[in-house]
Amino acid sequence: MEDVGYIYFSTGDDITLKCDCKAFFWNGPTLENTGMDISQVKYTDINDESQVWNVSIYTNGDTVAGTLPQTLSSRLHVIGNKFDLHMTNLSPSNEGLYTCESECGVSENRFLLQIKTLPTNLEILNVDDNYTVTGKENIQLDLICLVKSGKPPEVLTWRKNRTIIRQGGPSKLVYSFIPDKTDHQSVYSCEVQTSFMEMPLKMTIHLDIQYKPSIKVDVIDPLIEEGKPMNLCCSSRSNPKHSTIAWFKEDTQILSSNSESVVCYRWNNVSRHDTGNYTCYSQNRIGNASSKLSLVISYAPVVTVRFSKLHGDSTVGAIQCMADGEPNSYNYYPWEHRSLFNEHIRYLGATDTFKGILQLPFANISNKYQDAGFYICNVSNGIPDYYGNIFQQGRVYFESKAPPVFAAINTRTQGNSKEPADEIKVFVSSSSAINCYNITTIGSVLASSKNIDVKTNLILIQENYYGANVTVNGTEITFILNGLNFHGSRQFNVTVCNSYGHSSFVVELKSTVIVKDNIKNETVEEESAEIEGS
Repeated sequence: MEDVGYIYFSTGDDITLKCDCKAFFWNGPTLENTGMDISQVKYTDINDESQVWNVSIYTNGDTVAGTLPQTLSSRLHVIGNKFDLHMTNLSPSNEGLYTCESECGVSENRFLLQIKTLPTNLEILNVDDNYTVTGKENIQLDLICLVKSGKPPEVLTWRKNRTIIRQGGPSKLVYSFIPDKTDHQSVYSCEVQTSFMEMPLKMTIHLDIQYKPSIKVDVIDPLIEEGKPMNLCCSSRSNPKHSTIAWFKEDTQILSSNSESVVCYRWNNVSRHDTGNYTCYSQNRIGNASSKLSLVISYAPVVTVRFSKLHGDSTVGAIQCMADGEPNSYNYYPWEHRSLFNEHIRYLGATDTFKGILQLPFANISNKYQDAGFYICNVSNGIPDYYGNIFQQGRVYFESKAPPVFAAINTRTQGNSKEPADEIKVFVSSSSAINCYNITTIGSVLASSKNIDVKTNLILIQENYYGANVTVNGTEITFILNGLNFHGSRQFNVTVCNSYGHSSFVVELKSTVIVKDNIKNETVEEESAEIEGS
């Protein structure tokens, strides 16, 4: 049965039921033991449940039926042109279904009168003694609010932290959701309200949402310079409290706690060896969680220098500056060439700025010794070393593999000394041990090579390399020509050799002959002879 009008009343109220057209009959609830004619009417109530009511005739036209008891008929009145039914001093006995049969031939007007009653027995299921409902993260939780319904039907409302999240009813309202950790300790309330209630029924609960640990890693900067202090901290939030929290480097545990909610791994000064993957792990009986961090320790580059030939060409070499630091982005600066005794010779530009490669076209064989010395590269990645130096150096010593070189301080003309024997003195530098030396005359014969003595002495020599005065290791070689008596001058060819070859130098030795009556310079040409010494 459709289109039933629900009317709610309190004891003692008056009410008028109106018919759309002029009423032929008003029917109302049948009273027990009255002998009234009974008809049955079916309808579906507001709860979608099928109901059957017994009804009897209350009025015929404008007349109240005489079959009604006096206690009822005295409170019934037919009023108006449409013969509306007016009832006074209502009581619980007046509850029931009322219908109007009219002359219009339209459907009956139907009214269900019910006495007002308050909803009672409000409860929320699965609540403990502390008015708490327990749930688990990511598992559906049903909040079920029940009430014994009143009349009119009540409206049930679920609120979360005072905000309406669900309304419905009557008698039952379920709010289902998937909780997460943010719902823990949230406040939920179920309210029951009808139109005539001054204050709603209300029950409030708290949620205890159990969840696995939530981890937060705290580090000032995952990119930190070597040598600085650092704290690597991890905090764990969970319900119930975690049973363990620990730090791992790669797969090795380095710190753990069963009682603290925050654990910090501390360095007084970090080093490049601390670079790696760190994991914070925490566990409780609900589950576990972990958070990974890649820690990169910045450090100044370690520099090595390598020398090699290019393209198999022995006259062209390459020196490469190889840096190993973090970050691995480098700025290369001009190379410096320094002597064995750390004297500056020259600056050279790198031909490959990004790789620190220097192509070095070496001098010809006669000047090859000028290329000897330290080649120093300067490189920076912006990170200072332990001593605060922003520029790092690497060096390699290049030794020229060449025959001996006669020093610039040698003189080609040497005079007879006042010593009993004549001497020829030369200065040479050599990258390897001198293994032979000899002297020969040019254009004359030396009396005997057996009369030659040789003395050697290690000395420091000043040379000019690429316009710079530098100190080099040298050898002073003195040839002592015993019993050599001659007048004028004589030329000698001095040859010195090492494992890479030999070099020669021509010296003119002048002699002064003293005559009792006369002093004059005279040059006498003798027969040629060769003198060797080693």
